[in-house]
Amino acid sequence: MTAVACEVMLTYEELLETERRQGETIRRQAAAMAGKDRLIAELKAQIEDLKRQVFGSRSERLKRQEKEADATENETASTPPQSKAKKDSASRHQGGGRGAFPQDLEVIQIVLDVPESEKFCRETGEALAFLRNEITRKMEFIPGRWVCHEYVRPMYVRRRDLMAGVMNPVMASLPPQLIPGSDIENGFLAHLIVSKYLDYLPWYRQEQIARRSGVELSRRKLCRWSAEVANLLAPIVLCLIAMLAKSLSWMADETFVNVLDPERPGKARKAWLWVYLSLETKVAVFDFNPSRNQDSPLKFFPPGAKGDLLTDGYSVYPAVLAQRPGLVHACCWTHARRGFDKALQGGGQSVRDILLNIQKLFAIDKEARQAGMSATQRETLRREKGVQAILDDLHKQMTAAKESTLPQSRTHKAADYALNRWQELGVFAQPGMGHVELSTNILENKIRPVALNRRNSLFIGHPKAGKKSAIFYSIFATCRLCEVCPEKYLRWLLPKLAVATNQAYPTLLPHAYAAELKAAAAKGEPDG
Repeated sequence: MTAVACEVMLTYEELLETERRQGETIRRQAAAMAGKDRLIAELKAQIEDLKRQVFGSRSERLKRQEKEADATENETASTPPQSKAKKDSASRHQGGGRGAFPQDLEVIQIVLDVPESEKFCRETGEALAFLRNEITRKMEFIPGRWVCHEYVRPMYVRRRDLMAGVMNPVMASLPPQLIPGSDIENGFLAHLIVSKYLDYLPWYRQEQIARRSGVELSRRKLCRWSAEVANLLAPIVLCLIAMLAKSLSWMADETFVNVLDPERPGKARKAWLWVYLSLETKVAVFDFNPSRNQDSPLKFFPPGAKGDLLTDGYSVYPAVLAQRPGLVHACCWTHARRGFDKALQGGGQSVRDILLNIQKLFAIDKEARQAGMSATQRETLRREKGVQAILDDLHKQMTAAKESTLPQSRTHKAADYALNRWQELGVFAQPGMGHVELSTNILENKIRPVALNRRNSLFIGHPKAGKKSAIFYSIFATCRLCEVCPEKYLRWLLPKLAVATNQAYPTLLPHAYAAELKAAAAKGEPDG
C-alpha cells in the first residue's frame, strides 16, 4: 500500500469518527431540546393556572376594595354613617342601633293574657279592673318579609288600689329573651347569623338589604348581637367537643382567614381555622388559632388519645402524630389524585392509567355508601373487589412515572407526593379499618363556607371575633352532619337557651333537635 493510499484511509477513518461524534452531539442536543420543550410546556401550564387564580381573584378583590370594608366582628371599627331615621335611646348608649319601625311594616299582634284564675284579688275574691294594655314591639323576620311582633299584655289592678292610686298590676310575662332589653326576636337573630355565616352575606350587605325594605340596621349592633349569641352558644360547643373526644376516628383540616392585627392597626395577617370532624358521633368542631403550627391539634388530641386520624399531606400532622403514638395516621386519596389531575394534560397514558386505578378505589367506596353498608361490610367489599391489588398496581405505576419524568414535571411531583405518603394512603385497606374514609371530601365541604366568606368579608376584625366565628361554624357544620336545617335549629334553640341551666346544655345539641324532628315525623307532625 502506498503512502498516498494510507493517507486516504486515515482521512476516511477520521471522517467516520467525526461523523459519529457529530451524531452523538446531535442526539444529546435533541434530547436536551426535548427536555426543554417538556419544561416549557410544564411552565406554560403553570402560568395558565396562575392566571386563572391570580387575575380572577385580584379583579374580585379590586371590586370589593371599592366598597366599604366589612366591619364584621370588628370591635374597633369606626362608627358608621348615621341614618337619617331617628335613633332610639338605646342606640345612643350602645353606639349604633336600629331606627324607628317603618310606618308600613306589617304588625302581628300577639295577645299574652294572664289566666282567668289570676284576674281576681286573692284576698277578697274581687274581680280585677282592666287598666290598660302594655305594648312591647319587637322586630322579627319571617322568611321573605319583615314583620313587627306587637305583644299586647292586658294589665289588671285591684279596684280599691286603683281608687287609692296604688299600682300593683298583674299581667302576663314576655317570652324568654336571649338578649334582655333588645327589640329583636330570636328568629330574627337566627336569620341574621345564618345569613352571615352560611349565606356569605357580610353585615354591610345585610344592612343594605334591610334598608331596601325600610328597616334601618347598624352593622355595629349586628356585630354586638352576634357576639352575645356566640357567648351563649359557647357551652353548646363545649358539649360538642366532649362528644368529639369520645370518638375513635377523626378527620382534620385547616384553612386560613385574614384577621386585622390589633398590634399593627390597619394591617391584616393570616390566622387559621382548624376543623375536627367525627362521622361516628356526627360532630364537627372549628378551632380558631393564630398559627398553623402544632398548637391546635396537640390541644385537641391529648397524649393518651387513641384512634385514627385522616388528613391531607400537610407536614404538621406527621409531627403531631409522632407525639401521639396512640393515633394511626391515614392520608386522603383526593389530595393524592389532585396532582395527577393537574398532570393529565401532556402527562401521557401513564397518568391516565393511574387516574383510572384511583377512580376504581372511589367507585368501590361509592358502591358501599349507596348501599348503606356498615364499616365491617365495607371492609369486606373492599377485600372482595381487590383493593389491595389495585394499590399494588398504583405503586408500580407511580414508581415508573416518577423515574421516567423530570423532577420539575407535574407527573413527577404528583408521584413523589403519593409515594412519600404511601403507607398512610394504604391505611383504609388494612384489616379492621373499614370505617376509615378514602378522602376528606366531607370535611372540605364543611369548611367551604369559610372560604366563601373569606372572599366576601375580606377579613375578620379582631382575633376575638375569630373565636366567635369558630363557634358558629361548629354549630352549623354539626347541624349539616345531623341533617337538620341550621336556621330552624337556631329558632328552636335560642328560646330554650335564654332559660337554660348548665345541666340542660347536653339536651340542646343538634342531635337532640334531630331526634325531636324524627319523633314528630313518626307521629305525622310538621317539622316546625
